[in-house]
Amino acid sequence: GVWAPTMVSLSSSAAGLLVTGGPGGFNGSISMDSATDGWAVVSNFNRGSVLFHYTHGAWHDVPGEHLSFVQALSPQSVWGIVGEPYSGPHSMALVRFDGATWRQQTLSGAGAINDVLAVHMTSESLGWALIYTDKNGAYTGNGTYTIAQYAGNDTWAYHSTLKAGPLGDIGGLAMISPDDGWAIGEQGIDGPSSVTDGVPVPQMLYHYSHGKWQSVPLHFNETVSYLGLQHIVMRSATDGWIIGQDQNLRPGITASGIEKHTILLHYDGTSWTQVSTPVTGGDASIINGISFAGDTGWAGGFVAALPDGKTIQDSDVPSYGTPMLWQYINGNWTLYQQK
Repeated sequence: GVWAPTMVSLSSSAAGLLVTGGPGGFNGSISMDSATDGWAVVSNFNRGSVLFHYTHGAWHDVPGEHLSFVQALSPQSVWGIVGEPYSGPHSMALVRFDGATWRQQTLSGAGAINDVLAVHMTSESLGWALIYTDKNGAYTGNGTYTIAQYAGNDTWAYHSTLKAGPLGDIGGLAMISPDDGWAIGEQGIDGPSSVTDGVPVPQMLYHYSHGKWQSVPLHFNETVSYLGLQHIVMRSATDGWIIGQDQNLRPGITASGIEKHTILLHYDGTSWTQVSTPVTGGDASIINGISFAGDTGWAGGFVAALPDGKTIQDSDVPSYGTPMLWQYINGNWTLYQQK
């Protein structure tokens, strides 16, 4: 019943990558396939990433190909995305660890650029990948995405095409079955700075049903300023969650008085609705990840109180933060405070 920090010893090469400094900070993902086996990726945006494996009761950094995401289903079935987005043909690849080696996956039905942006495995034999496709051989922002389905033997077959339109940017995928799934993203605004400056970027939600992707309207029960959809999790066809972040000032601006807060949307099988979140205090309360087990769940992030009158950029907010956990119990989210 107690959360405690775990210290991890780093090899010299890992320590060289995970140094403090530069904008962007750190990011990563963690996935446990059991209480005794798991994987994590820690990325320094300026230098690269380090892959960790939890086994025999301890974390150790292990050789990896600069993964940006990891999902573990068993010690012989670990999935990852490797590479940098939009940096050239096949710049982001999908790989699988079979217990001994990492194997790159074969993707079919995509264009000249196959950037794997997201992978969602529901079992060791069934999963989907979100792929940006561009037949011109260079990133042009045409808003066309391919969804591929795992076909076994390290191969993936075409499942469907999602067309988000010019400047459409899809970043999250959550499939429930071959016939039911959801995707989130945003629609960029075209035009000169006189038109686009200070204008909130429209957020997009798509549902795959009856063999095609269709746009679904979003509604909120409070006024939002600059909202961004961050992450989507579907527990079943009638239970889903979306993490969104809303802030009062245009993202990227340098100013005082910046506030950023998390908004949660819940799907009950009929519609998406905004739900109550814990009162956290602070100028920023951000949830970066969410996970469920049975009827309970956890959401992790940070809360920050910014110095009065200090001029900062929104990306600097985490440097003032302290860890924050929300617990989902009895159908409600509460702020977890360790006793």
